[in-house]
Amino acid sequence: EPLAPRFNPEAVLKNVPKEKLLVLAMHIPIWSTDNREELFRIIEDRPYTLSFSAHTHYQRHDFLGENDGWRGETPHHHLNHATVCGCWWGGTPDERGIPHATMSDGAPNGYSIVEFDKTKYKVVFRPASRPTHEQMAIYLPEEISLGSSADAKLLVNVFAGSQDRSKVEASFNGGQWIPVPNAPGKDPYIQRLKELEGQ
Repeated sequence: EPLAPRFNPEAVLKNVPKEKLLVLAMHIPIWSTDNREELFRIIEDRPYTLSFSAHTHYQRHDFLGENDGWRGETPHHHLNHATVCGCWWGGTPDERGIPHATMSDGAPNGYSIVEFDKTKYKVVFRPASRPTHEQMAIYLPEEISLGSSADAKLLVNVFAGSQDRSKVEASFNGGQWIPVPNAPGKDPYIQRLKELEGQ
């Protein structure tokens, strides 16, 4: 039997007006594929592009630009999305006997609702086993010495946050809101959990 014809994105895109939002879905993240620049050359003349992937079992927003091989006028937003199975349904069972399945970035397993409005879009993360409003984990020491800020380290893991574009602020005892600096790294809770689980 003859093989199915190779997918031709250029032929498909001839029927998609450039003023429309172009949304791509793939399994492997776009930043780790060998032929990403070939794809970029085909779509980067479009002002509105968005792509989704999975595969890694953690969430990551990338706004790809010249350093990534993207030559479009506006950065290309690529969201490597969370997974419903988290870390492959792994982890210590909760009170229902279901593994916690926390992803390797410390976010709970979950999914998103994407709302589209012409060329604009909004991605809202939904944790699978937590209330929908629970969108971050906050870590503070249990005790803080009066007059000393040296031991008052605050860490916030915004589950669907963007390292480049999310803005996190904190207010203590009704005081003014102060920015929480971006500190890329691993969630200490999930690291400790993995240690306790022997992983």
